[in-house]
Amino acid sequence: MRASAADQRSLLEVQALDTQLARITHERRTLPVLTTLTDLEEHRRSLDSERIRFAARLGDENRELRRVEMDVEQVRARSVRHQGRLAAGIPAREAQALQAEVEHLAGRARVLEDEQLEVMERVETTEDELSKVTQALESLGGRMAEAEALRDGEFARLDADSARLMERRDAIVSRLPEALVSLYQRVREQTGLGAVELHGQRTEPLELNLPLYEVAAIRSAADDQVMVSEEYGYIIVRL
Repeated sequence: MRASAADQRSLLEVQALDTQLARITHERRTLPVLTTLTDLEEHRRSLDSERIRFAARLGDENRELRRVEMDVEQVRARSVRHQGRLAAGIPAREAQALQAEVEHLAGRARVLEDEQLEVMERVETTEDELSKVTQALESLGGRMAEAEALRDGEFARLDADSARLMERRDAIVSRLPEALVSLYQRVREQTGLGAVELHGQRTEPLELNLPLYEVAAIRSAADDQVMVSEEYGYIIVRL
């Protein structure tokens, strides 16, 4: 393939821009704030799981509390009815049995009241735990919003830099022969670097250990001959 020496040197500009674009892409993927957001999101999921667990436990305990409260109310109501009958006057034999039942209900009420107190304490403990997790989630939400704003700002900066570089790249590429650009793109896809410049026997930006016979062949070729390294596959631009 043939292309003017000026067009070949322009490939080095394209290569430099592509290197900068690749660095921007890498920086965009590896911003520290992205790691921060990943950690915060993992923490959020953990806290949300705790919130769901505490909310479910609180629901169970509240249902248990309502059951115990109903049992207490039923025992008290039954005791009140029995005491009312006793106060109204009933036969001694029936009064004796009813009095025993009242005493039994009093003992049952004490047991249920102790159980009610225990369940109430559990409800209060779970409510406190749920409140702490909810507050932690709210605080975490604020930190995530700050991190997301920082990420978006960094993305906007990098995207603007990328757009500026792409505009310069497109302007250069538009002036080059299509075949030369296609070769450059193909070499870049295969090697990760499309073109290197040759100063004497030294290459940049990569320092290649080119065989002397290859250096001699490159140097002796016509200026408009596009040279591709047999050893490494890069386009070699002579300066």
